[in-house]
Amino acid sequence: MDTFTQKKTSLVRIIFACSFLLFSSSHSVKSNPITRTFTSDAWCVVGPNRGVGYALTDELGKRNITCRVLSRNTEKTKKLFKSRQTVAVVKGEATSTEDLVKVAKGCKYIFLGQSFPYGDNWEKNVHAMVDGAIAASKVTGATIIYPGRTYKYGSLSPLKEESVAQPNSHQGRVLKAVEEKLMNAANEKFEARIVRHTYPYGPAVGDGMLEDNFREIPKNKKRSWYQSNADFIWVGKSDISLQLTYTPDLARFIILYVTSLHQTAFDQINYAGHSFASMNEFATLVCKQSQEDDCEMYLHSEMKLRAAATFGTKSAKRALDVMYSFKEPILLDDSKQRNLFEEFEQTSVENAVSSTLRWYQTHRK
Repeated sequence: MDTFTQKKTSLVRIIFACSFLLFSSSHSVKSNPITRTFTSDAWCVVGPNRGVGYALTDELGKRNITCRVLSRNTEKTKKLFKSRQTVAVVKGEATSTEDLVKVAKGCKYIFLGQSFPYGDNWEKNVHAMVDGAIAASKVTGATIIYPGRTYKYGSLSPLKEESVAQPNSHQGRVLKAVEEKLMNAANEKFEARIVRHTYPYGPAVGDGMLEDNFREIPKNKKRSWYQSNADFIWVGKSDISLQLTYTPDLARFIILYVTSLHQTAFDQINYAGHSFASMNEFATLVCKQSQEDDCEMYLHSEMKLRAAATFGTKSAKRALDVMYSFKEPILLDDSKQRNLFEEFEQTSVENAVSSTLRWYQTHRK
């Protein structure tokens, strides 16, 4: 072999070797698992005092699963979960990135259950919480779970996971932006999950008028701005079909869902809950369970809501913003949930209502 051929062969080998190293290096970044700092299957719950956050914390405590909860009102939180030995209460703000990073340390899952008052800072607070959770997950590798609502789809129904967002309200536009932020942030470093649910009820649900229908039993006084002695109070139409989510069932499903599927960095799923022909049907059941002989339904007019909102009533402002959802059926298509988790069983409506009534009777101020 002459000198030129030897040099040419050596050059080819060098080029091949360099190419191989570059190829291996570039692909090792994608294939090697990211080092994550969580040390167990512990959960972090932001907003444990009300709603789905309360139900999830309680369910985790029942299962003796380690759970760190971030709360501003730690005294109330400790009282709510005094019998749950695995629940550790951490004082902090849901809008503080520093506090979120601190409480999420060592946790595998972060659940964003904090519900903010609907006012001038609502949008800012929701974004701050999500931004803080993303920052915490980038450090720990924890999976973020966000409880989505139907509002980002506007009047579209039935709603599937792949349905195109068409928000027609302030809340809908904000939630669309938040969910897109989570979807875009999720990558090989951490996962994000959205569990979209319908109007909730259950212990400590903290969601406006539906909660009051359980909390103020027996109905022996006029309730705040509602100013009605009716047995059941609602907004819009009471004769349209609807779905309601019993929060303890949703909590059980969230645990099952996020601990079972790990195929993609981002995923979302619909949880429809119980279906009713109308709110009248649900109200009759609540009245029957609470031993009310008759069930008088009172429907707020849009005019009364606007008057209440003018005087600063936050729940009235929130309802007005999504008033369309009380006037027409907005239903979730939960076929994905039913197909993937055939073994999951919901609590019967009768038992769910009975359990909710007992909780409010026990915790009535």
